[in-house]
Amino acid sequence: MKQGKKSLAFLSTLVTSSGSTGGEKVDLQYRDLLVQLGFNVSVCELHSRNHPLLAFLRKFRLGKLCINLLLLGQTAWRKADLVFVTHYYSREALLAVLWQKYILGAKVILIMHHFETCMSMRKVHFRMLGRWRESLPFHYSNWIVANSKFTKEEIVALGVPPEKIWVIYPVHRCPGDATAVDSKDNSRLIRILYVGTLEERKGALDLCEAFTALELHNIELALVGRRAGHPSAYFDQIENLARRDPRIRLCGVLDDEEVCALFNRSDIFVLPSHWEGFGIVLLEAMKHSLPIISTRISAIPELVRDRVDGILVEPRNSQALRSALTELIVDNEKRRSFAEASRKRFVEIPNWLQESRRFRQGVEDLFIEQQELVN
Repeated sequence: MKQGKKSLAFLSTLVTSSGSTGGEKVDLQYRDLLVQLGFNVSVCELHSRNHPLLAFLRKFRLGKLCINLLLLGQTAWRKADLVFVTHYYSREALLAVLWQKYILGAKVILIMHHFETCMSMRKVHFRMLGRWRESLPFHYSNWIVANSKFTKEEIVALGVPPEKIWVIYPVHRCPGDATAVDSKDNSRLIRILYVGTLEERKGALDLCEAFTALELHNIELALVGRRAGHPSAYFDQIENLARRDPRIRLCGVLDDEEVCALFNRSDIFVLPSHWEGFGIVLLEAMKHSLPIISTRISAIPELVRDRVDGILVEPRNSQALRSALTELIVDNEKRRSFAEASRKRFVEIPNWLQESRRFRQGVEDLFIEQQELVN
């Protein structure tokens, strides 16, 4: 591919840091691949933590329109060959992306991690409206990168042609070395680990409620991650349970090396999500030979095989979660068997080198197609 071609990316951040989500890390890996392909990548950062003005505008009803106009004004003069946008920010970047595509002739790649409105809206008609609104970017995108077969099926159900959707697992480069099953700490204390944002979607409170109901003393629960929103009534409930139960540790935000060390010391990993597009952290748990307890939703069954790598339960069911925890805590042999299978499963899943090659090939094909249309 010729050097000097321009790409405009609408991402959350340019730098991964403590507390960065798996999706943010994967987006940056895609950005790095565009650079390797010879694109001069210009990035618009859209995360509230990086821009107080955006955080302020998002508080108002017309905030997204203001952000749209702001981004359009900033990028209208930058002609791009390729526009790369994360679905989460696609509505705020809508005018800028449409300008680049239909006025300046750019190709658009949309990165889809998961839907948003289906998780937060209780009433069916609001969920339907929200899903329709979220589907708009799929129709103007030239190529959609879905992070799982489940996500692809969700997009196809909205009337999007399946041939424009590529499933590329978001296998970001997990830091640190994994500990083999044989070298795990065999002390009597059973360490249970949760890594993720402390929010309702991730089911962190469900886990805490199930854990506090366990009448066992040789267990410990470590929750790693940032709270979602300030103030957060949901987080306050988690904090109250942690105050009453000394076996629960709220670790807050840790850097990658500290998280890796916790994975290596832990015996069981739990992610009781109500909704996930993929569940990148499950791959990290598998890499570190951990038996997994998670939920039977979204793309998780694509990764975790029930009663092979771990145990899958229904979401929002603290009683089922409690039973699964008890089963793995008291049964050392089952815990060890699931741990060994979990590590083998990690090796079977396509790695970043394999997935990045597919992404690079897709971008090259899209760019060649664009050049043929121009010429």
